Amino acid sequence: MAVTPYDIPVAFHFQVEIGNDTSQDNAFQEVSGIEAGLESTTVKEGGENRFTYTVPTGQKYPNLILKRGLVTKGTPFVVWCEQTFKAGLSQPLKLKEVSVKLLNEEQDPIITWTFHNAYPIKWQIDALNAMDNKLVIETVELAYTHFEKQ
Repeated sequence: MAVTPYDIPVAFHFQVEIGNDTSQDNAFQEVSGIEAGLESTTVKEGGENRFTYTVPTGQKYPNLILKRGLVTKGTPFVVWCEQTFKAGLSQPLKLKEVSVKLLNEEQDPIITWTFHNAYPIKWQIDALNAMDNKLVIETVELAYTHFEKQ
């Protein structure tokens, strides 16, 4: 069956690649923050106070948010995050490219978003609660300079 531009893909079949690592270490249950916008400012027209214009001042991107079950071993992704947080700003950041690929039923990418110069800025785990019967989920936020859609 031929794929048309009007076929709507499913949101649950995706793959995350961090740097050149395509291992299971990059298996996430949720990715959010794939968004772009323009920052703007309001300018009044000189001598004519009835009109204002919204003028773009630059691009803005929210953080990329990755969620998955807590990984307890020192995998490459975990080591990268730990090294970034432990070093503070005493060492240069290790920037990586992060790709999020939306896949079809044959495991082929339909759309790939590549986030350039990414680095972790926040790590957290869900609350531990003896009354809940659920997995421990870790959330990692990545900052980046820009992204491209292929």
